[in-house]
Amino acid sequence: MTSSIDDNIDFDLSDLPNKLSKSPYLTKTNSNGTLELDKDAYDDLLKKTIDSLDIVSRAFDKYSPNEIAFSFNGGKDCCVLLHLIHYALTKKCQSLRDQQQQQHRVEGEETRTPINNSCSVNSHQDSGTGDDKDINTRGTQGYISPEMNSLNNHKNNNNTNHEKINHSIPELRTLYFINDKCFPSVNEFTEKCAKLYKLNVTNISKGIKEGLEEVVEKYNIKAVFAGARNTDPHCEHLDDFTPTDPGWPQLMRINPILQWNYKNVWQFIHTFRVPYCNLYDQGYTSIGHIDDTIPNPSLLDASSGIYKPAHHLLDGSLERCGRIKKK
Repeated sequence: MTSSIDDNIDFDLSDLPNKLSKSPYLTKTNSNGTLELDKDAYDDLLKKTIDSLDIVSRAFDKYSPNEIAFSFNGGKDCCVLLHLIHYALTKKCQSLRDQQQQQHRVEGEETRTPINNSCSVNSHQDSGTGDDKDINTRGTQGYISPEMNSLNNHKNNNNTNHEKINHSIPELRTLYFINDKCFPSVNEFTEKCAKLYKLNVTNISKGIKEGLEEVVEKYNIKAVFAGARNTDPHCEHLDDFTPTDPGWPQLMRINPILQWNYKNVWQFIHTFRVPYCNLYDQGYTSIGHIDDTIPNPSLLDASSGIYKPAHHLLDGSLERCGRIKKK
């Protein structure tokens, strides 16, 4: 696998059962020594993907895109969640356009009133005024999402010519907490994701609590998507929708992939060719900061001295073995 971002990314999740059933990453060796579909792995990932998309869809039913932010750290879990959110938002916008077109047909106004090709939400909210020293907002206005054309044509076309695409989705407010201890590779990867997934990235150089307080006040954010899994530290008590703790900015934390395990994450990434940071190809399995993260010792090939890629880790309980406890 490669972490490069190219035209082979599969944005279309509309035919999940068929695509997962054909995935070489959901197979096992049978008694004849040949590969066959691992039904348990297939059922597990299918259910979790459907459940996660449902959580994301419910979030967009409850909050407008302007009221939701996405906390992105460049890690593999966030990559999966970003892919799910992008598809769900695309599907929602397509549905809104279909409803609008149907209304125009009923009213007999197709020829008199142009159809709005963008999602009917205020996707470019005023970003505020003043000189932001700690919060830096970078938009990607004008980028057209490639999968919109495939949905309109009711087929998946991963090599869509961007010049022929005539629909767009609102930019997703994305929070990226950045400091001098972040891996340069993660910073660069985040920049690429911003362009590919049409993200409106807000760089936050303050602490998490302080940064959230400023974002909530400035942009009127009411909910935040997070790529937490219940095996992560301090996440075992979370639900799909969990309000922030007392003393923190009042937000609804939305955790669509809470039930996913380590293997699920890589199965999804490889099946749909989701981009991920190249550090995972160098033996990193859980990425924090430069001063607290090393390649996972469990992936070291003693004979060559080279670390295997992250997806080779078979025991998900060893995922955080590359994290160094700070004194």
